[in-house]
Amino acid sequence: MPRLLRFVDSALLTVCLGTLITGFGFAARAMPSVAHALWATGAVLMLFPLSVSIVKALRRHEAGVDILALLAIGFALALDEYLTAEVIALMLASGRALENYAQERAQRDMTTLLARAPRYANRFEAGEWRRVELDDVRPADRLLVRSGEFVPVDATL
Repeated sequence: MPRLLRFVDSALLTVCLGTLITGFGFAARAMPSVAHALWATGAVLMLFPLSVSIVKALRRHEAGVDILALLAIGFALALDEYLTAEVIALMLASGRALENYAQERAQRDMTTLLARAPRYANRFEAGEWRRVELDDVRPADRLLVRSGEFVPVDATL
């Protein structure tokens, strides 16, 4: 995922969480109109990236839960349920952030795993051990796997 999108998703999560908490502070001080404005701001800000992702998905002829989230936030705002809209926006922003984290971690782990994959095998031929490319290994070849090495091919040991 591009760095800019990760930044936008992190910023949206921060904004949604910040407007939610700050709105609770104003609501506790008997200033509901300020709280509602904050909650509405957080929800409306989430509508922009949500709309972009929906348009991209529809171009691929896919529909997902983003449409439901957009409708839920839109209807909550239309019904003056600003806290509800903000909570839905926060749930969506946190889900996107968790998805980004999981994707980055999976990519990092896969890169690490592939970096450890053997590229050569030690094959016994003509009375000695020779290092050969994995593509040159054939069924019934005798291979040497030293202590600490990975088995370079699918095999029966």
